[in-house]
Amino acid sequence: MLGRALTFAVLTSLAAPAALADSTGVQRTWLERIAISAADKSCNLFSEGERLALQSGIYQAQGELLRANKTPAEMQQLEAEVSAHARSLGCAHPSVVEVAATIRSSYRQFAKTSYLEYPTPRSTWAASRSGHDKWAVAQTDAKTNVVFGLRRVKDDFKLSVSMPAKGAQPQTVQLVMRDVDKMPEAWLGSIAGATKELSPPPRSIS
Repeated sequence: MLGRALTFAVLTSLAAPAALADSTGVQRTWLERIAISAADKSCNLFSEGERLALQSGIYQAQGELLRANKTPAEMQQLEAEVSAHARSLGCAHPSVVEVAATIRSSYRQFAKTSYLEYPTPRSTWAASRSGHDKWAVAQTDAKTNVVFGLRRVKDDFKLSVSMPAKGAQPQTVQLVMRDVDKMPEAWLGSIAGATKELSPPPRSIS
């Protein structure tokens, strides 16, 4: 099954993140990234920047699979199988060499890109490397124009919320966070699984 995974053009989406796809396509992309990441751990294929971009791509695909109700147990089993197979190919295997070269080329293009958009089911995350942009990573609510994300403050980033200056001035803000000791897995908006509606985690796990 995974012998073919390393022959695909892995991570060409580094240069331009792909739009949301069906879960089958997302799973294939995730497995490809897992495979070459496992090969990198054995063969030291990439620079730190390339490796960080690869890991970010893994997290992105992993999040989409979780939102599509793929269970962590299923994903862990697949990850173990793919990683073992990738390591068994060896560092000089033509597929490993070819895919590693593709990733390096993609990363060079990615590194030149100063602005990226990451689509999600409800909105889009905008990411900017430019020091002239006030927001490093942000998402804007289409209905209210409220902006949430990481804002550049001198030489640091701060989690921030920006609201239009109209109506009553807010006096308090409530930030609900999941207690990882009570619920280790990510909260996806519903006890029953992923839904189209956003909802905070219940107090019992917050």
